Amino acid sequence: MIFFNRLFRGIFLSILAVTATAGESPLARFVGTPACASSSCHGGAGPQRNQVGRWESLDVHRRAASTLQVARSEQIARGLGLTNSLGQSTAAQSPRCTVCHAPNALVPAAARRVELDATEGVACETCHAPAEPWLRSHTRPGPPRDDFTRADKVAAGMRDLRDLRVRANVCVACHENVPRELLAAGHPELLFELDGQTRQEPRHWVERAGPPAGYQGAQAWLVGQAVAWREVAWQSKDPAETSERLVAREAGLAWLVRRAAQSVGVTDGTPDAVARAVATRVWTTADTATVLRVLAGSSEDFRTPATPVAVQARRAERLVLALDRLLAASPAATAQAADEALSSLFQLAQWLPDFAPARFAAALEVLSGKLPVSPPVP
Repeated sequence: MIFFNRLFRGIFLSILAVTATAGESPLARFVGTPACASSSCHGGAGPQRNQVGRWESLDVHRRAASTLQVARSEQIARGLGLTNSLGQSTAAQSPRCTVCHAPNALVPAAARRVELDATEGVACETCHAPAEPWLRSHTRPGPPRDDFTRADKVAAGMRDLRDLRVRANVCVACHENVPRELLAAGHPELLFELDGQTRQEPRHWVERAGPPAGYQGAQAWLVGQAVAWREVAWQSKDPAETSERLVAREAGLAWLVRRAAQSVGVTDGTPDAVARAVATRVWTTADTATVLRVLAGSSEDFRTPATPVAVQARRAERLVLALDRLLAASPAATAQAADEALSSLFQLAQWLPDFAPARFAAALEVLSGKLPVSPPVP
């Protein structure tokens, strides 16, 4: 329960944060999705007004609560003893499940202005922060008039999801660490990957174009992996949670993040420092090419007999996802040339108990040979 308590606190710490906005409630309260969904705000038909509609109809987060009713969830619930006197699953009422699948259910009365619908799944304020302090003011014009800037909105309580580290922090709580008891009951292991999961999300926001100043997929990937490493490292220090599996996961992430970060000059080895440094970096196409070549050229690291096979398997698990995102951010010709080799690497890394480091190293050399000899000039 130590791990669950920290997870719960991490997700809801911002709910109870005290705001300094003059004339408003000292408690940042939830106002509910309907407050965001008027036709003149985020519930209209236009491309800049249809965010709630897209979330309602397309976003998997909207259906997060309903997954607690499916057969697999019922099986997990039984493994955890979450059943009523008739043997029926009570997952939809258990904080161990709703903390991620239906967070509205856990918002205390003092932190909400209205009744919240737990069946909404992961709703607007779960990600964007309780809206009462900034609901009215965030619609005021910003630059070039500078009447109410992005910094003003953040100061009023809106979570700054343009900041990749902030975005990763919001997502990682539910998308990386799973308590040991849930895994034992059959919950799937999760691998957080910010860029890929962002790309899969039906977009209800406007992403800044890049490069060099806008969204960069490779940059988002590295920030997300650094944050994931931080969280896995924390979990592995909990005596109730740690295991050989978790130690290997942390070792695999540490290897990957350090190699990638050092290749672009980020030398502070602590995961959160890496996340901060990379998130504030002006990322370029040359950075993407550099990290790609360094990671693709790491075959010798899989030929080190002193490294346990379980750790090598976890390195490979993260590495193939890294190569996928780095190639997605590369010129189309580079990605196409490496596509077949990448598919082979995925096949070799998908079943961890049978992982063969030497075969993976040889396949990685094939992919490395498909890449341009020198990074392109940004």
